[in-house]
Amino acid sequence: MKRLEKTHLIDTFGAGHPVALTVDEGEVFVVETFNLLDDLEAFRKAMGEEKPKIMNVTGPIFVKGARAGNALRVDILDLEITGGHGGMACLPGIGPFGDKIEQMQARHLKVDRHYVHFSDTLKIPINPMLGKVGVAPSDHASPSNLAGPHGGNMDNKQIAKGASVYLPVFVDGAYLGVGDAHALMGDGECISAVEAESEVTLRCGIVTDLRLTHPVVVTSTEVMTVAEGKTLEEASHTAITDMARLITDKCGLSFIDAGFLISIIGDLRVCQIVNAVVSVRVAVPRSVLPLL
Repeated sequence: MKRLEKTHLIDTFGAGHPVALTVDEGEVFVVETFNLLDDLEAFRKAMGEEKPKIMNVTGPIFVKGARAGNALRVDILDLEITGGHGGMACLPGIGPFGDKIEQMQARHLKVDRHYVHFSDTLKIPINPMLGKVGVAPSDHASPSNLAGPHGGNMDNKQIAKGASVYLPVFVDGAYLGVGDAHALMGDGECISAVEAESEVTLRCGIVTDLRLTHPVVVTSTEVMTVAEGKTLEEASHTAITDMARLITDKCGLSFIDAGFLISIIGDLRVCQIVNAVVSVRVAVPRSVLPLL
């Protein structure tokens, strides 16, 4: 089985990086991800830059047969937190607590196969997830700390073992990158997840009859559209519109009827509010969209 080591790090999603790994459709492979908070001083300096270079995405991965206009399905077959520890950090001026601190605050936490040990008396079951899954945009390189139509830093805690992420393909080969693994994160990521190293087992598929403008995440029970924006309202409108279009396409409902349906069965959830671009998801039961 092919393995892509965590030394192959990139700070943007784009087609300008040398290909680190080439895979066939349906091939199973392993990707190692890097814990950005293992070096807190480097993290602090990077976040202090006007255009931060956040090097915690492994890639890019060239998927043979993926063509612009297709959708790339990324199946997360397994996700294991490694390294035995994790980290959290809060920086002045960033996120809801940014105006409440004067210097960086950080926590180093023990993480085992089952728990995050938050303190000597409090341990919390882990729920491993990938914060970043994305492909190359068509005409530029997108910073790895931002979400966008290409995916990127979505911070959707449902991107976990057993989920599939559908991404619009903008350039041939897709140039997939993954990273930013978390041992645990709450919806909204109001300050920080528990950042950790991981090994993730993936498989890619190519979907030719699905036209996407933003990512879609599918679990055993739900289908989710994911969108970003400068405000929660902007992101929410995009995610709701994308879900309505998806239901219209797959279920044959009119656009307004799809909207009515979302209003009674859909859940709007916040993925993260800590970044300059926020992200949300709209989830509906998979029974409504069984074709995905």
